[in-house]
Amino acid sequence: KQLIRSPKTIIELNPMKDDTDTFYIIKKLINDGFKEFYIYGCLGGKLDHTIANIQLLRYLSSLNIKSYMFQDDSVLFTLTHEDKLFKENNSGLISIFALSSTTKLSLSNFKYNLDSYTMTNDVPLGISNEFIKSKQASIKIHEGTALIYTKITNL
Repeated sequence: KQLIRSPKTIIELNPMKDDTDTFYIIKKLINDGFKEFYIYGCLGGKLDHTIANIQLLRYLSSLNIKSYMFQDDSVLFTLTHEDKLFKENNSGLISIFALSSTTKLSLSNFKYNLDSYTMTNDVPLGISNEFIKSKQASIKIHEGTALIYTKITNL
């Protein structure tokens, strides 16, 4: 049997189920009224589970639920038809991927900026962009959904 542990609850799951453990508990927490998720330790280890967890971020985004997945010093999150303004003085790399078949976006105050660019989910154009430390970077998603990967946790 598989166990999901939290400080107050232990849930015993039948291993013969349709959902992953993470998806099962997320659906339960949504049903309990949770509106935002910070999920730790779901991006390493088994590649198939990591891909499933990225799909889970997309699922939560489709429900307009903010969610972030952390692994060591990395964070993944999605943006759907929205803006993200980062705090000033961030440094390091950021990668942006189209999760929709097309994602129209604008990037401002990064090393490589875009203005109403249509990114597709079959071309990895958004790899390893850089924050400019003295500027406040922003991402605007005009259409579609983007997956954001960065090492900053000062979101």
